[in-house]
Amino acid sequence: MRYNPEDDEQLNRRQAGRLRELGNYLHRHGRYFMFELLVPATVEQMERLEGDHAHYDRELRPSLMMGAMKELQRAGVEPDVWKIEGLDAREDCVIVAEVARRTLEAPRL
Repeated sequence: MRYNPEDDEQLNRRQAGRLRELGNYLHRHGRYFMFELLVPATVEQMERLEGDHAHYDRELRPSLMMGAMKELQRAGVEPDVWKIEGLDAREDCVIVAEVARRTLEAPRL
């Protein structure tokens, strides 16, 4: 699913609600829930970065990904497995894993 915490708030809320319902249904029926999170850049984000997709992937997407995960968790979305886009920095991978395990209170932005 595409989810950018800086994008359309109403759409994000609607998607989070649907994912929560799906996850709850799957768990009630003894099924696992794997969720693939994609965080595409918004037009405004790309304008700020002057269209530099590599800069977005390296510098902005990791913090947006962590923010999206925290927002979804606060909305009650609890996947058994988070499938995420690759990250360039090992440090970002460690932090994303902490967010997925809920051992990190807030993402570093």
